[in-house]
Amino acid sequence: MGIDESLEAASSLKGHFVTIVRTDGSELTGRLTEIEEKDLTAVLADGESHPVRISLGDVHWISRVV
Repeated sequence: MGIDESLEAASSLKGHFVTIVRTDGSELTGRLTEIEEKDLTAVLADGESHPVRISLGDVHWISRVV
């Protein structure tokens, strides 16, 4: 995904549980709680640990968990 596609996808999924696959192949799953357009980051929270901030430039794909 390009940065614009990642930002658009993340914005449309804010508040939902998502799985994000990073460009290095690692996966993160949690509720997408914040999108920071200024620094192009997203915040995932899984309720059990501290929120994780990731760069949207590192997103290979993002999908809503049903």
